[in-house]
Amino acid sequence: MDHAAWLQRTRVTAVWPMRTLPLAAASEFDIDTGPCASAASRVVSMEVVEIMTSVSHESSETPQRIYVHFYDKWADHVQHFVQHFKVGFFGRGVKHWEDATESYDVNNENACIVIAEHQILVDAGLLHPSSPIEDITIKFNVARREALVSPITYGEEVTISSATLNDEVPQEVRSINRGSRGVAENRIYFYTTLSALTNNANTYGIVTSFSKPKRSTNGRNDFEMTVSLIDESRPERSQAFYVNVFDAAIENLPQLLYIGDILRFHTLALNAYEGYSVGISSSHVTRFLVVRENQANPQGPLDLIHPYKTCTFTPTDEERCRSLIAWSKKVLAQDQTFLPRNTQGFILLDNCFNLESRTIVDVLVKVVGMSKDFLSDSGVFRVSNGYNDESSVSLRVHREWTSLTRRGLIPTVEKRWCKFRSIEIKIDHGAIQLLYNKISSLEILPDYLYEVREAIKRASMNVTNPAPTTTLWTNNISLAKMTIAEFINSPAPHRALCFANVADIWPSNIASITTMIDSHFNYMCVFRLEDYTASIDAILYGKEAVLVSSVNWLTHM
Repeated sequence: MDHAAWLQRTRVTAVWPMRTLPLAAASEFDIDTGPCASAASRVVSMEVVEIMTSVSHESSETPQRIYVHFYDKWADHVQHFVQHFKVGFFGRGVKHWEDATESYDVNNENACIVIAEHQILVDAGLLHPSSPIEDITIKFNVARREALVSPITYGEEVTISSATLNDEVPQEVRSINRGSRGVAENRIYFYTTLSALTNNANTYGIVTSFSKPKRSTNGRNDFEMTVSLIDESRPERSQAFYVNVFDAAIENLPQLLYIGDILRFHTLALNAYEGYSVGISSSHVTRFLVVRENQANPQGPLDLIHPYKTCTFTPTDEERCRSLIAWSKKVLAQDQTFLPRNTQGFILLDNCFNLESRTIVDVLVKVVGMSKDFLSDSGVFRVSNGYNDESSVSLRVHREWTSLTRRGLIPTVEKRWCKFRSIEIKIDHGAIQLLYNKISSLEILPDYLYEVREAIKRASMNVTNPAPTTTLWTNNISLAKMTIAEFINSPAPHRALCFANVADIWPSNIASITTMIDSHFNYMCVFRLEDYTASIDAILYGKEAVLVSSVNWLTHM
């Protein structure tokens, strides 16, 4: 049947580049080669969507879309088409086809448009040899974008017709080299900030945490991992956006090493989890790219890690990544907030000595050495507090050595600060050992990260300025100044003056920690207090809570 009028105003949404017929093997990114594949030698395929106008359509209508197959000489002339090109189809030779018959249903996924010479249509059995030769005219505007944040602009209208089909293909068209997967390599991408994400959007983010890959218990039983991301629209870790990444092969998940890695997603789906939006990266829909500053040469080429044969990375992408890296170094050096799903924070190695055996903690340490067991998949990290490497502690990795090696974390962790999550404390006859098992995970931390800088600073202070034990006065009561570990180990009941960092507060909503008693506001909350020796939960109530906002020390009962 003759083509519909809306085909005179369409926009390209996807392109499958020049493919030689017959196909040697179809990839997961390919679509069918159309009804003339048996009669042609090459094909370019694309999807186009109707350009809606308020004059002719109601805003609630869904724009129509369809696949178009260009064969042989027509394919030669359109091989440079990419996403966002404007294309108009004119002439009686533009026809809809479905399953090699001249019928059409816009809702049928097999519906398509065939653009081919008359003889190819005859050889494919779509036309009778005596059918008249009908004209085809295609008018298009090239889409361009100067920079990542620049709007798309369009060039002058260009016309290709049956009468000009035998003209030489322009050099700028023939010289385009797209690679084997044109859908990914030939789109003009728009990127959305994390705070403005919509379904199937493209986005960049700075990695602020990532989980260990595991087998999913739902759906197709794929492997999955969870990452949290920030960008300029969500500049604090407490505002991080979470993405769940799924793939049937564990090696195809993002190979993340460092907090501060960049993770880019194309066609990221959105879902709801406990009232919040989360991203869903499925291997069948979404493509990702890990971008990392070269550790040996930060000014050199960026490291690009992905599981695909080819991947788009233009100068505009590099500009965006370098800008995001510079921004993240400034922000993460100051950010003291915790992730939404991990508000308990972490402890330092020195804090572990005052904990009970079998306690599970997140611990911040520096890996100073490592060794693998000879006959098993286990090994040992030697970890320190960062200022006394000789008094390091053993962190035992149980049956996870190969997994960490395949993910690139071994040997990268050596001589670097790391955050070990869900580590078990083991104390035997006064000796301490840390245990990394199947529930544990590992993140490498850059030196500019706030908690690393603070750990180094505290470690330095512990060497040069040991905590004094002098007696101070507060509210006319003589109090001995103690570390939190000394306070915990002192006989109860007693009072002491402790200098500590507030690692967490519960409840976190300020309105929930205030209550009206006898026409006065009183405060009730629990602080997780931490210094270089230990951590403790402190209940603040009534007048004592005033000290939180007035001075930098706390009195504990």
